[in-house]
Amino acid sequence: MKATELRIGNYLQYDKRLHSVRGLDINHGLVLTPIEVPNQGYPCVHLDTIKPIPLTEEWLLKFGFEEEHDEHGYGLVFKFKTTQDVFMKVIYEHEFRGLYLDKNMNKGFYGFRFSNIDYKYVHQLQNLFYALCGEELTIK
Repeated sequence: MKATELRIGNYLQYDKRLHSVRGLDINHGLVLTPIEVPNQGYPCVHLDTIKPIPLTEEWLLKFGFEEEHDEHGYGLVFKFKTTQDVFMKVIYEHEFRGLYLDKNMNKGFYGFRFSNIDYKYVHQLQNLFYALCGEELTIK
């Protein structure tokens, strides 16, 4: 994982606990942790001590995606409606398989498909979601 892959708000593991990034020093590979240390404030930790969180079905559900019946044989399908009424569908079968976006899903399974993207971690989906939808993907 590189510091340039991260954004403020991304979820990561540090010290075997879930944390969100509060600040970054990309030049030195440091991440500001949300853990307050007495008399030190919020220390920076080196990127080597932080681990990405694997993207799983459980995380999709935590973000507010809802499992949907798959009538096309794609595997597990999760849907999400953004605040701008854009529908996102994630195809997931033991790993991220693809993503669809559509402004009007009630007309069928249309929209843009991003299937050649290999997303394995929560922070990668958070970044993609923000880039495509303009809003943060957070735990519901």
